[in-house]
Amino acid sequence: MKARYGFAPDAAWLDHVREAAVRLTSGCSASVISKDGLVLTNHRCMVACEQTMSTAEQDYVAQGFLTHARTDERECPGMQAKILRQITDVTSQVQSAIAAEDPKDAIKSRDAATAKIADEGL
Repeated sequence: MKARYGFAPDAAWLDHVREAAVRLTSGCSASVISKDGLVLTNHRCMVACEQTMSTAEQDYVAQGFLTHARTDERECPGMQAKILRQITDVTSQVQSAIAAEDPKDAIKSRDAATAKIADEGL
């Protein structure tokens, strides 16, 4: 990157970018855009939520929603925003599980190793 763009990101910059990247449970991506955790995403990612929250008096899809007070903010039922907090290299654990087994059982061993890693939250 340094040679091509004249920029070499340090660990602090990479951490900042990673912590600003959000995955919504709808499958969409988003970004944290404020120190208070305001998240920005595409309209298509939220339209189902807007439809669910709309009433006969307030059509959020057609009219939108704006508030100036946190106490008036709305929560999207069932929606979560997930931020990757840490990356751990688990390559050696998976490779060890595969190498220790008969080649015919490699896929089962790999799947068991990745399931264990997921359960441990690594």
